[in-house]
Amino acid sequence: MELRFIVICSLWIYTALGIVNAQSVLNYFNAQALNNQVVLNWEIQTGNTCDGIEIQHSTDGLLFSKIGEIAGVCGSKTESIAYQFTHQQPQINSLNYYRLVLGGFGNSELETVEVLDYRNGYILRPNPINDRVQLTIEKDLGNFNMQILDLKGHIILNSKGQGSEIQLNTYNWSPGVYLFNIQSTEAKRISGRFIICK
Repeated sequence: MELRFIVICSLWIYTALGIVNAQSVLNYFNAQALNNQVVLNWEIQTGNTCDGIEIQHSTDGLLFSKIGEIAGVCGSKTESIAYQFTHQQPQINSLNYYRLVLGGFGNSELETVEVLDYRNGYILRPNPINDRVQLTIEKDLGNFNMQILDLKGHIILNSKGQGSEIQLNTYNWSPGVYLFNIQSTEAKRISGRFIICK
């Protein structure tokens, strides 16, 4: 208990004097998407200790929530100490923001990672849609034809394209559910649906 008190007091003094901050005691901090999860890795430099670590997550980079913690004294006076944490439920197909709160040092810099899920062969962002939508295909289609229909079967759009990304301006489209079909010589037919909200 006495050791913990000394560590806390030392950290408070250093922080109050502006001598160190969270980023200055980290050798690295990174985030990597793996199997629809996010693996965070970081290392505390030799000679630095902190009073616990809180791992925080955000979907907008502004509002953060706690997703994990490492309690007690972290780091070491004699060696660099590496840590790893796996976030099992990140936001899929959008940016995830992460930061560490090192007890006594404050917040680390932000790490961002996008977790992409191509289980349907494509990613549609955003969905629901307002004014614009980007459709990213897992594989390059080469030349393709795309058709979009409403639920009554009316053809809203017939277009040709090339590559693996399609961007649509839906500003003048009515709210509702739309179906799309993409045909290409390079890949099997891709179909799906999206929702426009105004």
